[in-house]
Amino acid sequence: MDIEELVNIVKLAINEEDINPNSSIEDVDNWDSLGHMSIVLALKENLGVELSPEEISQAISIQSIKEILEN
Repeated sequence: MDIEELVNIVKLAINEEDINPNSSIEDVDNWDSLGHMSIVLALKENLGVELSPEEISQAISIQSIKEILEN
């Protein structure tokens, strides 16, 4: 998984330009509960991956999403 592709998917999902490879749910205003589900849906639509409930709860940063997708 290319980190820049992932960053772009998250940017579009939550309409936030200031996303970078170090971004997380704690430092991005639009990454709230609704934004989180938008990210999950965008991953499914763009990459064809469906996250389990456990993975969804762990996907709280760009890095954690990348790790989940690589496993």
